[in-house]
Amino acid sequence: MMGLKLFTRDDLKTLMEFRSFPCLSFFVPARRMGVETRQSAVRLRNLIKRAEELLREKGERPPRIRELLVPVTDLVEDALSWEYQENGLALFLHRDGMSAYQLPFPVEESVTLSDHFRIRPLIPLVTGDGIFHLLALRLSEARLYECTRRTMQERPVPGLPASIQDILSAYDD
Repeated sequence: MMGLKLFTRDDLKTLMEFRSFPCLSFFVPARRMGVETRQSAVRLRNLIKRAEELLREKGERPPRIRELLVPVTDLVEDALSWEYQENGLALFLHRDGMSAYQLPFPVEESVTLSDHFRIRPLIPLVTGDGIFHLLALRLSEARLYECTRRTMQERPVPGLPASIQDILSAYDD
């Protein structure tokens, strides 16, 4: 199974500073469960074909293209890796290796060739202020909060039982 990791600010800095040709950035939508898990491998296989075309257009020779793409083509065949994906996958490939990251959100399927990596789809991972909800339950009280990394605000919910006791008493009747 390939070594996938979660994306950090340090990873962003490393990717932003890297300059060399060729830099290939792959973004692949993924599924965690069900029959669609292998569909991500098919998508990546199609992106590899597109990467081959892009490299040929830039004058790369077929043997060097095949050698460069080995880590990505190996990943396509790694069935176990596809069973444990998050919602997206980001791959950054250069002549000296590849970095792979699981993403907690879906991404648009794409491959980019340049002298630097395409990082824009990853910016929400380090700057985003995503919203999440927190349900606080106590025996005597229930509250729903809408939260971000910086805020937490109680949100009234019509029909929400006021406490666990209210829920239990509804079943006692």
